[in-house]
Amino acid sequence: MSALMVIDLKCIKNIVTKKITANGFNTSEIDLHTELLKSGYLDSLDVAEILQEIEVMIGTTTEWETEDEEEIICLDWFVKISNL
Repeated sequence: MSALMVIDLKCIKNIVTKKITANGFNTSEIDLHTELLKSGYLDSLDVAEILQEIEVMIGTTTEWETEDEEEIICLDWFVKISNL
């Protein structure tokens, strides 16, 4: 049986920052609650790729589902999703 890893904000911020930087954006103004998807820092494929990377790191799938168009995709959202 493998131990599941709890992922912290620093680790998630590194993953997300790499993706945002690859998209050509400066990350200096991004904080824990900056909306990343609707503001254009990330697209839906980026979000899926970040979730996949997190799942590999924690050794299990993330449990999330959203049809709420008001859902805010931010660093805090990734932390919550990865530690459910």
